Amino acid sequence: MAKLITLEGGLKVYYLRRQASESFALGVFVGAGAHYERGKNNGVAHFIEHMVFKGTEKRSAFDIANETDACGLSVNAYTGKQYTAFYTIGLIEYREKCADILSDLFFNPTFTEENMEKEKGVVLEEIHMYEDDAEDLCLENLTLAHYGKGRLSQPILGPERNVKKFDRTIIDDFRKQFYRLDNTCIAIVGNLSEKEAVDLVKKYFPAQKYAEKYRRPVLRVCAPRAQYAEKIKPFEQASVGISFPTYSQKDPRHNVSTFVSNILGGSMSSRLFQDVREDAGLVYEIYFSHNQYYNNAHAYVYFATAPERVEEALRRVRACLLKAASEGFTQEEFDKTMAQLKTSVALSSDSVSSLMRLGGHQAFLGKAYSAEKAIRELEKVTLKDINDALPELLDLTKSSLSYVGKKQNFNLMGVLRGDL
Repeated sequence: MAKLITLEGGLKVYYLRRQASESFALGVFVGAGAHYERGKNNGVAHFIEHMVFKGTEKRSAFDIANETDACGLSVNAYTGKQYTAFYTIGLIEYREKCADILSDLFFNPTFTEENMEKEKGVVLEEIHMYEDDAEDLCLENLTLAHYGKGRLSQPILGPERNVKKFDRTIIDDFRKQFYRLDNTCIAIVGNLSEKEAVDLVKKYFPAQKYAEKYRRPVLRVCAPRAQYAEKIKPFEQASVGISFPTYSQKDPRHNVSTFVSNILGGSMSSRLFQDVREDAGLVYEIYFSHNQYYNNAHAYVYFATAPERVEEALRRVRACLLKAASEGFTQEEFDKTMAQLKTSVALSSDSVSSLMRLGGHQAFLGKAYSAEKAIRELEKVTLKDINDALPELLDLTKSSLSYVGKKQNFNLMGVLRGDL
């Protein structure tokens, strides 16, 4: 059974035993991401994620790589809007090595000037790579249009000007504020007892004393701004994103958004895929998805097409969305999506890696994730819940639109609103 345990000092431990598995996953989840950065230090959470692998007081960058390779471990990290995660995946027999390495990365990174200058170059190349990716650029601009300038729209990588100025003071200040055990969850999934899991955490992540109790920043709820964002680029395809307000992580209706996303654009039989790609042949890629945060969220459509077909595709997407909002979904669509979502949850439960990530994320919501619990939550959603929500969720007057591609000679927002 999955458990969420709070140790002395505030460190959370997500624990799930997998008796039939020889594999083991251990993750360190820190409540530090782009949402908690302030303008001039935007991008620092991601930069720290890179830098901890460049060396610690005990290990060089090569030592970290060599030790994990010698045990067949996978070690990696990622930065999001709300969390930064460091994790290892391997055989259960190497659990001590996993904990030792992650503890070293968390407590003892060195951040030398030489390594920081090298890694700035790496991150700047990563930023340039995303600037050349039409989809990423379109969706990043869509977030900015939807929320406006502020913490919710800050890019994870940060702007170039910030990265170039990162120094030890900026890093130390951010780590001091957020890299605390009372703002951290250790997620453990594998064949070990609860006592063994807790003892492992206590050994490598001993309790720390802090002058004040940690209070995680809570961002204000932002109303959608219904703005237009455009980036003219000489790409062969044009990219379009359309945003919608939806339900946040803490909203009891948050799973409604999952059903809406799947029915509209989550599979090859979804409405947008069938209408805009299969029937009209206007696009290769089109989907509907959503980003949910603690007290904010947005859903979005993304599609890419030839520049000369943007207007036709946009009109087709608009008509599909309006039909869903006015007529609702069918019982057949609902039943099919319920089966798809439950299957997805069940399949993810076969992976210690997936369970570790889900457990680490939901720990910050005070929840102990389990596949059984997730399926029960899905089964509570009804077709009426979804259809009642559709007019609100697909309100085009609250939608923002992002366009990336060659210059267009028509008003995209006018088409989306139905003014043209």
